[in-house]
Amino acid sequence: MGNSIIMGRKTFESIGFILKGRQNIVISKTSKFQGVTMSSSITDSINKAKKAKKFFIGGQDIFEQTISLVDKIYLTRINEEIDGDRFFPEFDFNQWEVIEKKNFLKMNLIVIVFHLMF
Repeated sequence: MGNSIIMGRKTFESIGFILKGRQNIVISKTSKFQGVTMSSSITDSINKAKKAKKFFIGGQDIFEQTISLVDKIYLTRINEEIDGDRFFPEFDFNQWEVIEKKNFLKMNLIVIVFHLMF
């Protein structure tokens, strides 16, 4: 809470509402939404972020464009087959160190936090 969250238009539309307590930044070249900070690019969204901590929360295009910019990844794995056409991009696990891992067996989730090794 209290951070800047950056997302693409489709992610914002799929959430369906503004995430309270955070600066919501939506990247779109054509759409306009009320109550959020609009941005036209990754660079523009970073410049418009008012909070020190910035989180890229999707979708796939945003992740693909920003994975080389971050030093920490919060990744949730769902332990079942999902019928979909958008996914988190592949990345080299050897460049990252797991610093935290939590299992949520009742929800069939694993949350993994990776830190970039320099």
